[in-house]
Amino acid sequence: GGGGGGCRQVFSDDNQAGSGSCNFVPFGTVSGTALANQKYQTIVRAGTLGGQPGDITGLAFAPCGGGLREHARIRIRMSHVPNGHQLQAAFAQNVPNPVTVLESRDWRWPNERSTWSRIGLMAPFAYDGSSDVVIEIEVEGSNFNSSPEEFRAANRERVSAFGWTGSPPATGTVLSGGALKMRLEFACASVNRQGTPCS
Repeated sequence: GGGGGGCRQVFSDDNQAGSGSCNFVPFGTVSGTALANQKYQTIVRAGTLGGQPGDITGLAFAPCGGGLREHARIRIRMSHVPNGHQLQAAFAQNVPNPVTVLESRDWRWPNERSTWSRIGLMAPFAYDGSSDVVIEIEVEGSNFNSSPEEFRAANRERVSAFGWTGSPPATGTVLSGGALKMRLEFACASVNRQGTPCS
């Protein structure tokens, strides 16, 4: 982290990329299975975010295994919600003012085991400094070229659905744990390697 308006990093739930249980939600496993299409939301509390306004410019997750993850389609949105908001089964109720920070097709994302792997955002999220924030991730056609395919998870609430075809469902299942560990970056410069070379 840093002060004086520079790069600042916060962790939900902790900064240990190599510890904790593993979960396939929301980034899926092998293409063509019921886990390839997923929709997921989790919430980060204002206390975790440090009570300071600023642009969230990056998200990173902690893979349990290394390799190249691919998504036929990916979208990440973020939304302010009132403090103490409880996640609802209806996805729309958790993102009243969604801001799209990543939307792409054929997204290729190299992962390294037990290190923080940036997913690479295309736009920042202007955090107001006082609200809780819901992060929504939606993927289709997920594929991973090695095992295990999961990411480190922790005891934080989530709502998710998987196994759908066509349009994503309007509702999911609310669970009290299993949300992924995350690193959120405020005004941090970064270079991310996405995709694969031609040769």
